[in-house]
Amino acid sequence: MGENRLGFWLAIIGLVVLLVLPVPRAWRLKMMTRDGMAPYQNLISMAMDRLAHGVEFLGSVRTAIRERSELVVRIAELQQQVWELESERRENSTLKLLLGYRDQGSRKLVLGRVIARGETSGWWQTIRINRGDLDGVKVDQAVVTESGLVGRTLEVTDLTADVLLVTDPRCRVACRFVRTGALGILRGGGFTAIDSTLEMMCAPRPFRVDYMAKELEILDGDEVVTSGLGGVFPDGVPVGRVERSGLHSSGLYQSADVVPLVALERLRYVFVVVPGDRIQQRQRERSR
Repeated sequence: MGENRLGFWLAIIGLVVLLVLPVPRAWRLKMMTRDGMAPYQNLISMAMDRLAHGVEFLGSVRTAIRERSELVVRIAELQQQVWELESERRENSTLKLLLGYRDQGSRKLVLGRVIARGETSGWWQTIRINRGDLDGVKVDQAVVTESGLVGRTLEVTDLTADVLLVTDPRCRVACRFVRTGALGILRGGGFTAIDSTLEMMCAPRPFRVDYMAKELEILDGDEVVTSGLGGVFPDGVPVGRVERSGLHSSGLYQSADVVPLVALERLRYVFVVVPGDRIQQRQRERSR
């Protein structure tokens, strides 16, 4: 409290001194005081300028960050649109190719899209398509692509069908070697993964074809197609090419490993081979 009073009286005394001093001395003291304060005023002014520039810079940085974020979002949106358009273009090209294949063939084909794969049975064993009984699909009908054989229908509902792939060991196909006419029975080779969760990451084993006559020549690269025997698979559907062959351990017939022609891991669209109108009419007549 006393210090405050002392400061107050000192200020009053200083003011009185300035008032009673002659004008030239008062002016000189004023100039000296101003000159003494000039460096501090300069520092304060520079600090204020830098502060103002800093605030402006921060504002511009914030604006730049916001604009950059908006550009990043916009670029991502445009990239997504490009991906979608490219996907649609590829899908349209695939559909045109498949529809052309369907129109050129003599069989009646129902185009289906793969909507699920594997389920509990395995990646290389089954697929599910979006065609069913309402589309004329029945159990034990051949499923193909423009490249060759895929499998046969296993279970059918009104709207969907499960397809047993030719890579499944349960699948049996009567086949023919194009070059020699040799006949055999093909079965799926399964897959190489020990853990079923890793099945999709592993390539399937080649098909196994047995029961070819010993005297017929089987060469690596020979083309294998369906023979049409058995009634499920039509004649002449490409299956694969011989990778290796030899006499069976029993010595009674030849066996061959066959590599599939269809890229089963990339299936998106397939055809179900359904009976034509005449065959359907005959089947209805027989069932009466």
